[in-house]
Amino acid sequence: MSVHVRLADLIRAVGHLRPADEASRAEIAGFLGEMPAARAAATASELHGPEADERGRVPPSAAWLRMSEMELAGDELATTLRALGAPARRLPGWLHLAPQLPEEEDAPFSAAPPESLLDPALAGAVLGTALATTAHDGELWVEEAVRRIAMGRPFAGIPRRTRPTLRRGVQVLVDRGAAMLPFHADVRSLLAQVRSVFGVPLVRVLQFDGSPLRGAGKGSRRTWTAYAPQLPEPGTVIVAVTDLGIGDVFNVPGAPPPEWLEFAALAHRHGCPLRVMVPYPESRWPVALRGHLRILPWDRGTGVQRVIRALASERRAAGENGV
Repeated sequence: MSVHVRLADLIRAVGHLRPADEASRAEIAGFLGEMPAARAAATASELHGPEADERGRVPPSAAWLRMSEMELAGDELATTLRALGAPARRLPGWLHLAPQLPEEEDAPFSAAPPESLLDPALAGAVLGTALATTAHDGELWVEEAVRRIAMGRPFAGIPRRTRPTLRRGVQVLVDRGAAMLPFHADVRSLLAQVRSVFGVPLVRVLQFDGSPLRGAGKGSRRTWTAYAPQLPEPGTVIVAVTDLGIGDVFNVPGAPPPEWLEFAALAHRHGCPLRVMVPYPESRWPVALRGHLRILPWDRGTGVQRVIRALASERRAAGENGV
């Protein structure tokens, strides 16, 4: 490829080297490209016109003005182009006949959300039954009042029937251990259902790994602190969403049963009912924890009656029919 000297390069070279005579300017032009010596000298000389300063340098504006005038006069930069590589092949004919893919706005892609482990039609009733606490402010318990009068016992207060209530709110403890990763989307769905039942202001969510006794918190694990100071107000239900160490992975077992029993004792001493929601069938629950923790199955087969049976003994102890 034959290329004549570029005027911009010649301007820079002449302005930087400041040749003192025509021969030097011609030699500079010869180094920059194939240009006849006479034409190179004339071009270099033109660049040192009256606009040059006392050092012999041409102001950029004047140099570019001269270059533009020479281009308008017909001084084109001649080039010879040579194709590199093989010529591009023609597109196959079938390509023009293939149907185009639909536009994104016409057919947007969206993955279907996973199905909730609780039946959506029953989730509100199941969670309302499972997480309600007992309030002793129901209607007047006439039978108990008559019984006390007949026995001559004094009234410490007006006897009233108990009723379930959600007004105390709920604290949800979410297990973030490795074994619970497959249930990440299910936990998010469960939290949305709990907030729908209680209302967002009455739901407080903390995270833990293994068991809450190892620390709990809202954000990064580095910010987790001891759980005991984070216990809710007495009477508030605590629900732990965990696998109880059933689905241990990478040979990293979860908290042993004695640790869960210790946590349950802590919640009991503080006056907080404890519920444990496990995404595995009852046949896989740790034997050492059955009968000691209120474990609720977390699957499609969970209904209101199943929850009532699981909590029956606790509510009998709390005085389901009176105070």
